[in-house]
Amino acid sequence: MSTMINFKWLTKLFFRVCLLVPVAAQARQDVVDGYVREGFRSNIVLQQKQVSLQKAVNALQVAKSMYLPAISFQAAYQSGQGGRSIDLPVGDLLNPVYSSLNQLTGTENFPQIANVSQTFFPNNFYDAKLHTAVPILNTDLGYNKKIQEAQLGIQEFEVIIYKRELAKDIKAAYYNYLSAHEAIGIYESAAMLAAEGRRVNEALLKNGKGLPAYVLRANAEAEQVDAQLNAARLNAANAAAYFNFLLNKPASSDIAPDSQAKERLASVMPTGEVDTPAAGREELKALDKAVAISETADRMNRNFWVPRINGFIDVGSQAEGFRFNSNARYYLAGI
Repeated sequence: MSTMINFKWLTKLFFRVCLLVPVAAQARQDVVDGYVREGFRSNIVLQQKQVSLQKAVNALQVAKSMYLPAISFQAAYQSGQGGRSIDLPVGDLLNPVYSSLNQLTGTENFPQIANVSQTFFPNNFYDAKLHTAVPILNTDLGYNKKIQEAQLGIQEFEVIIYKRELAKDIKAAYYNYLSAHEAIGIYESAAMLAAEGRRVNEALLKNGKGLPAYVLRANAEAEQVDAQLNAARLNAANAAAYFNFLLNKPASSDIAPDSQAKERLASVMPTGEVDTPAAGREELKALDKAVAISETADRMNRNFWVPRINGFIDVGSQAEGFRFNSNARYYLAGI
Protein backbone atom coordinates (compact mmCIF):
# COMPACT_ATOMS: atom_id res chain seq x y z
CA MET A 1 0.00 0.00 0.00
CA SER A 2 2.82 2.34 0.90
CA THR A 3 4.60 1.51 -2.36
CA MET A 4 1.47 2.32 -4.37
CA ILE A 5 1.06 5.66 -2.59
CA ASN A 6 4.68 6.56 -3.26
CA PHE A 7 4.29 5.59 -6.90
CA LYS A 8 1.21 7.83 -7.27
CA TRP A 9 3.01 10.68 -5.54
CA LEU A 10 6.04 10.31 -7.79
CA THR A 11 3.80 10.21 -10.88
CA LYS A 12 2.09 13.46 -9.89
CA LEU A 13 5.44 15.07 -9.16
CA PHE A 14 6.77 13.96 -12.54
CA PHE A 15 3.84 15.52 -14.43
CA ARG A 16 4.13 18.74 -12.45
CA VAL A 17 7.81 19.00 -13.30
CA CYS A 18 7.03 18.32 -16.97
CA LEU A 19 4.52 21.15 -16.91
CA LEU A 20 6.87 23.57 -15.17
CA VAL A 21 9.89 23.00 -17.43
CA PRO A 22 8.38 24.65 -20.57
CA VAL A 23 7.11 27.52 -18.44
CA ALA A 24 10.55 28.08 -16.95
CA ALA A 25 12.18 27.90 -20.39
CA GLN A 26 9.66 30.39 -21.76
CA ALA A 27 10.31 32.68 -18.78
CA ARG A 28 14.05 32.58 -19.48
CA GLN A 29 13.42 33.30 -23.15
CA ASP A 30 11.21 36.23 -22.20
CA VAL A 31 14.07 37.91 -20.31
CA VAL A 32 15.78 39.18 -23.46
CA ASP A 33 12.52 39.67 -25.38
CA GLY A 34 11.13 41.66 -22.47
CA TYR A 35 14.15 43.95 -22.53
CA VAL A 36 13.74 44.40 -26.29
CA ARG A 37 10.09 45.39 -25.83
CA GLU A 38 11.09 47.76 -23.05
CA GLY A 39 13.67 49.32 -25.34
CA PHE A 40 11.03 49.83 -28.02
CA ARG A 41 8.84 51.66 -25.50
CA SER A 42 11.48 53.86 -23.89
CA ASN A 43 14.13 54.57 -26.54
CA ILE A 44 14.15 58.32 -27.32
CA VAL A 45 15.34 58.02 -30.93
CA LEU A 46 12.67 55.44 -31.72
CA GLN A 47 10.02 57.72 -30.23
CA GLN A 48 11.24 60.54 -32.48
CA LYS A 49 10.99 58.28 -35.51
CA GLN A 50 7.46 57.29 -34.46
CA VAL A 51 6.56 61.00 -34.35
CA SER A 52 8.02 61.48 -37.84
CA LEU A 53 5.99 58.49 -39.03
CA GLN A 54 2.79 60.00 -37.62
CA LYS A 55 3.60 63.30 -39.34
CA ALA A 56 3.96 61.44 -42.64
CA VAL A 57 0.58 59.75 -42.05
CA ASN A 58 -1.03 63.15 -41.40
CA ALA A 59 0.62 64.65 -44.49
CA LEU A 60 -0.79 61.83 -46.63
CA GLN A 61 -4.27 62.39 -45.18
CA VAL A 62 -3.98 66.08 -46.02
CA ALA A 63 -2.87 65.25 -49.58
CA LYS A 64 -5.91 62.98 -50.02
CA SER A 65 -8.28 65.60 -48.61
CA MET A 66 -7.22 68.11 -51.27
CA TYR A 67 -9.41 66.27 -53.77
CA LEU A 68 -12.49 67.08 -51.67
CA PRO A 69 -14.33 70.42 -51.59
CA ALA A 70 -12.90 72.84 -49.06
CA ILE A 71 -15.57 74.73 -47.11
CA SER A 72 -14.72 77.74 -44.96
CA PHE A 73 -16.68 80.48 -43.23
CA GLN A 74 -15.51 83.99 -44.00
CA ALA A 75 -16.73 87.26 -42.51
CA ALA A 76 -15.64 90.86 -42.91
CA TYR A 77 -16.79 94.20 -41.51
CA GLN A 78 -15.94 97.64 -42.91
CA SER A 79 -16.92 101.18 -41.99
CA GLY A 80 -15.44 104.51 -43.05
CA GLN A 81 -16.03 108.11 -44.07
CA GLY A 82 -14.34 110.64 -46.31
CA GLY A 83 -11.90 109.96 -49.04
CA ARG A 84 -12.76 110.01 -52.72
CA SER A 85 -16.35 110.60 -53.79
CA ILE A 86 -18.46 110.91 -56.91
CA ASP A 87 -21.06 113.67 -57.40
CA LEU A 88 -24.46 112.62 -58.75
CA PRO A 89 -26.54 115.66 -59.90
CA VAL A 90 -29.90 113.99 -59.41
CA GLY A 91 -31.40 117.19 -58.00
CA ASP A 92 -30.38 119.26 -61.01
CA LEU A 93 -31.85 116.61 -63.30
CA LEU A 94 -35.15 115.90 -61.54
CA ASN A 95 -36.10 119.14 -59.75
CA PRO A 96 -37.26 120.96 -62.99
CA VAL A 97 -39.35 117.95 -63.87
CA TYR A 98 -40.86 117.80 -60.36
CA SER A 99 -41.65 121.55 -60.51
CA SER A 100 -43.46 121.14 -63.81
CA LEU A 101 -45.45 118.22 -62.44
CA ASN A 102 -46.45 120.20 -59.36
CA GLN A 103 -47.68 123.06 -61.54
CA LEU A 104 -49.66 120.76 -63.80
CA THR A 105 -51.27 118.89 -60.94
CA GLY A 106 -51.64 121.90 -58.65
CA THR A 107 -50.14 119.87 -55.79
CA GLU A 108 -46.88 119.47 -53.93
CA ASN A 109 -46.59 115.73 -54.42
CA PHE A 110 -43.13 115.99 -56.00
CA PRO A 111 -40.74 117.63 -53.52
CA GLN A 112 -37.35 119.03 -54.46
CA ILE A 113 -34.34 116.75 -53.88
CA ALA A 114 -30.68 117.60 -53.38
CA ASN A 115 -27.70 116.46 -55.35
CA VAL A 116 -25.86 113.39 -54.00
CA SER A 117 -22.15 113.01 -53.24
CA GLN A 118 -21.36 109.29 -52.80
CA THR A 119 -18.07 108.23 -51.15
CA PHE A 120 -16.26 105.02 -52.03
CA PHE A 121 -15.85 103.83 -48.44
CA PRO A 122 -18.67 101.61 -47.15
CA ASN A 123 -20.33 102.70 -43.94
CA ASN A 124 -21.15 100.01 -41.33
CA PHE A 125 -20.93 97.27 -43.97
CA TYR A 126 -20.66 93.52 -43.32
CA ASP A 127 -20.11 90.52 -45.58
CA ALA A 128 -20.50 86.97 -44.18
CA LYS A 129 -20.39 83.90 -46.41
CA LEU A 130 -19.66 80.22 -46.75
CA HIS A 131 -16.90 79.80 -49.32
CA THR A 132 -16.65 76.41 -51.07
CA ALA A 133 -13.76 75.65 -53.41
CA VAL A 134 -13.26 72.42 -55.35
CA PRO A 135 -10.44 71.41 -57.73
CA ILE A 136 -11.59 70.52 -61.22
CA LEU A 137 -8.24 69.99 -62.96
CA ASN A 138 -5.00 70.00 -60.97
CA THR A 139 -2.32 67.44 -61.81
CA ASP A 140 -0.18 68.60 -58.88
CA LEU A 141 -2.61 66.98 -56.46
CA GLY A 142 -2.02 63.52 -57.88
CA TYR A 143 1.76 63.94 -57.90
CA ASN A 144 1.69 65.32 -54.36
CA LYS A 145 -0.31 62.30 -53.19
CA LYS A 146 2.24 59.91 -54.71
CA ILE A 147 5.11 61.82 -53.09
CA GLN A 148 3.45 61.71 -49.67
CA GLU A 149 2.78 57.97 -50.03
CA ALA A 150 6.45 57.38 -50.86
CA GLN A 151 7.58 59.51 -47.92
CA LEU A 152 5.28 57.54 -45.63
CA GLY A 153 6.87 54.33 -46.90
CA ILE A 154 10.35 55.71 -46.18
CA GLN A 155 9.36 56.62 -42.63
CA GLU A 156 7.90 53.14 -42.07
CA PHE A 157 11.11 51.51 -43.34
CA GLU A 158 13.21 53.77 -41.12
CA VAL A 159 11.22 52.67 -38.07
CA ILE A 160 11.63 49.00 -39.01
CA ILE A 161 15.36 49.45 -39.65
CA TYR A 162 15.94 51.23 -36.37
CA LYS A 163 13.89 48.66 -34.44
CA ARG A 164 15.98 45.86 -35.89
CA GLU A 165 19.23 47.65 -35.07
CA LEU A 166 17.99 48.54 -31.58
CA ALA A 167 16.96 44.93 -30.90
CA LYS A 168 20.39 43.75 -32.08
CA ASP A 169 22.18 46.30 -29.90
CA ILE A 170 20.08 45.44 -26.84
CA LYS A 171 20.68 41.71 -27.23
CA ALA A 172 24.39 42.20 -27.90
CA ALA A 173 24.74 44.53 -24.91
CA TYR A 174 22.84 42.10 -22.69
CA TYR A 175 25.00 39.14 -23.66
CA ASN A 176 28.14 41.28 -23.33
CA TYR A 177 27.03 42.11 -19.81
CA LEU A 178 26.49 38.40 -19.05
CA SER A 179 29.87 37.56 -20.60
CA ALA A 180 31.56 40.21 -18.46
CA HIS A 181 29.98 38.74 -15.33
CA GLU A 182 31.03 35.27 -16.44
CA ALA A 183 34.58 36.60 -16.81
CA ILE A 184 34.39 37.98 -13.27
CA GLY A 185 33.55 34.50 -11.99
CA ILE A 186 36.43 33.00 -13.95
CA TYR A 187 38.94 35.55 -12.64
CA GLU A 188 37.64 35.16 -9.09
CA SER A 189 38.28 31.41 -9.35
CA ALA A 190 41.71 32.13 -10.80
CA ALA A 191 42.40 34.56 -7.94
CA MET A 192 41.54 31.86 -5.41
CA LEU A 193 43.87 29.43 -7.15
CA ALA A 194 46.64 32.04 -7.30
CA ALA A 195 46.20 32.81 -3.60
CA GLU A 196 46.36 29.10 -2.80
CA GLY A 197 49.46 28.70 -4.93
CA ARG A 198 51.11 31.60 -3.14
CA ARG A 199 50.21 30.10 0.24
CA VAL A 200 51.67 26.71 -0.75
CA ASN A 201 54.91 28.22 -2.04
CA GLU A 202 55.29 30.33 1.08
CA ALA A 203 54.72 27.24 3.25
CA LEU A 204 57.30 25.26 1.26
CA LEU A 205 59.81 28.06 1.54
CA LYS A 206 59.19 28.31 5.29
CA ASN A 207 59.80 24.59 5.67
CA GLY A 208 62.91 24.71 3.52
CA LYS A 209 61.32 22.80 0.61
CA GLY A 210 60.88 25.70 -1.83
CA LEU A 211 62.74 28.56 -3.46
CA PRO A 212 62.20 32.34 -3.10
CA ALA A 213 61.83 32.55 -6.88
CA TYR A 214 58.71 30.37 -6.68
CA VAL A 215 57.20 32.71 -4.10
CA LEU A 216 58.00 35.76 -6.23
CA ARG A 217 56.43 34.14 -9.28
CA ALA A 218 53.33 33.17 -7.27
CA ASN A 219 53.00 36.75 -6.00
CA ALA A 220 53.32 38.09 -9.55
CA GLU A 221 50.68 35.71 -10.84
CA ALA A 222 48.33 36.68 -8.00
CA GLU A 223 48.81 40.39 -8.74
CA GLN A 224 48.22 39.80 -12.44
CA VAL A 225 45.00 37.91 -11.75
CA ASP A 226 43.83 40.69 -9.40
CA ALA A 227 44.45 43.27 -12.13
CA GLN A 228 42.50 41.16 -14.64
CA LEU A 229 39.70 40.77 -12.09
CA ASN A 230 39.49 44.55 -11.60
CA ALA A 231 39.44 45.05 -15.39
CA ALA A 232 36.64 42.49 -15.72
CA ARG A 233 34.60 44.27 -13.06
CA LEU A 234 35.13 47.58 -14.86
CA ASN A 235 34.04 45.99 -18.15
CA ALA A 236 30.93 44.61 -16.47
CA ALA A 237 30.07 48.04 -15.07
CA ASN A 238 30.53 49.64 -18.50
CA ALA A 239 28.45 46.92 -20.17
CA ALA A 240 25.65 47.44 -17.63
CA ALA A 241 25.75 51.22 -18.13
CA TYR A 242 25.55 50.87 -21.92
CA PHE A 243 22.73 48.34 -21.68
CA ASN A 244 20.72 50.64 -19.39
CA PHE A 245 21.49 53.55 -21.73
CA LEU A 246 19.84 51.70 -24.60
CA LEU A 247 16.75 51.24 -22.39
CA ASN A 248 16.82 54.90 -21.29
CA LYS A 249 17.29 53.83 -17.65
CA PRO A 250 19.72 54.94 -14.92
CA ALA A 251 23.16 53.37 -15.29
CA SER A 252 22.89 51.67 -11.89
CA SER A 253 19.61 49.87 -12.65
CA ASP A 254 19.52 46.16 -11.93
CA ILE A 255 19.71 43.70 -14.83
CA ALA A 256 17.93 40.36 -14.64
CA PRO A 257 20.25 37.34 -15.10
CA ASP A 258 19.70 34.64 -17.70
CA SER A 259 20.99 31.17 -16.85
CA GLN A 260 20.38 29.87 -20.39
CA ALA A 261 22.39 32.55 -22.19
CA LYS A 262 25.15 30.13 -23.24
CA GLU A 263 22.70 27.70 -24.86
CA ARG A 264 20.98 30.46 -26.80
CA LEU A 265 24.26 32.01 -27.90
CA ALA A 266 25.40 28.63 -29.20
CA SER A 267 22.21 28.29 -31.25
CA VAL A 268 22.54 31.68 -32.95
CA MET A 269 23.31 31.36 -36.66
CA PRO A 270 26.63 32.97 -37.67
CA THR A 271 26.40 36.14 -39.72
CA GLY A 272 27.83 34.52 -42.83
CA GLU A 273 25.12 31.85 -42.85
CA VAL A 274 22.16 34.22 -42.83
CA ASP A 275 20.25 33.74 -46.06
CA THR A 276 18.49 37.09 -46.53
CA PRO A 277 17.76 38.25 -50.10
CA ALA A 278 19.28 41.65 -50.78
CA ALA A 279 16.08 42.84 -52.48
CA GLY A 280 14.14 42.29 -49.26
CA ARG A 281 16.20 44.72 -47.20
CA GLU A 282 14.31 47.76 -45.97
CA GLU A 283 17.33 49.97 -46.70
CA LEU A 284 17.10 49.21 -50.42
CA LYS A 285 13.32 49.61 -50.37
CA ALA A 286 13.75 53.05 -48.79
CA LEU A 287 16.22 53.99 -51.54
CA ASP A 288 13.69 52.86 -54.17
CA LYS A 289 11.08 55.10 -52.53
CA ALA A 290 13.50 58.04 -52.57
CA VAL A 291 14.16 57.49 -56.29
CA ALA A 292 10.40 57.33 -56.91
CA ILE A 293 9.96 60.67 -55.11
CA SER A 294 12.58 62.32 -57.33
CA GLU A 295 10.99 60.91 -60.49
CA THR A 296 7.51 62.03 -59.43
CA ALA A 297 8.76 65.53 -58.60
CA ASP A 298 10.45 65.70 -62.02
CA ARG A 299 7.21 64.71 -63.81
CA MET A 300 5.29 67.29 -61.79
CA ASN A 301 7.74 70.03 -62.80
CA ARG A 302 7.53 68.99 -66.45
CA ASN A 303 3.73 69.42 -66.39
CA PHE A 304 3.90 73.08 -65.47
CA TRP A 305 2.04 73.93 -68.71
CA VAL A 306 -1.11 72.02 -67.68
CA PRO A 307 -3.72 74.55 -66.49
CA ARG A 308 -5.11 74.45 -62.95
CA ILE A 309 -8.88 74.80 -62.93
CA ASN A 310 -10.82 75.31 -59.72
CA GLY A 311 -14.47 76.05 -59.05
CA PHE A 312 -16.01 78.02 -56.20
CA ILE A 313 -19.37 79.09 -54.84
CA ASP A 314 -20.13 81.68 -52.14
CA VAL A 315 -23.39 81.73 -50.21
CA GLY A 316 -23.84 84.58 -47.77
CA SER A 317 -25.25 87.96 -46.89
CA GLN A 318 -23.93 91.50 -47.19
CA ALA A 319 -25.51 94.84 -46.37
CA GLU A 320 -25.05 98.05 -44.43
CA GLY A 321 -26.31 98.44 -40.91
CA PHE A 322 -26.32 94.68 -40.25
CA ARG A 323 -29.53 94.25 -42.20
CA PHE A 324 -30.48 90.68 -43.09
CA ASN A 325 -33.26 90.33 -45.65
CA SER A 326 -33.87 89.02 -49.14
CA ASN A 327 -31.91 91.89 -50.67
CA ALA A 328 -28.87 91.15 -48.49
CA ARG A 329 -28.65 87.41 -49.18
CA TYR A 330 -26.73 86.31 -52.22
CA TYR A 331 -24.80 83.51 -53.94
CA LEU A 332 -21.85 83.79 -56.28
CA ALA A 333 -20.33 80.95 -58.32
CA GLY A 334 -17.42 80.86 -60.69
CA ILE A 335 -14.52 78.92 -62.27
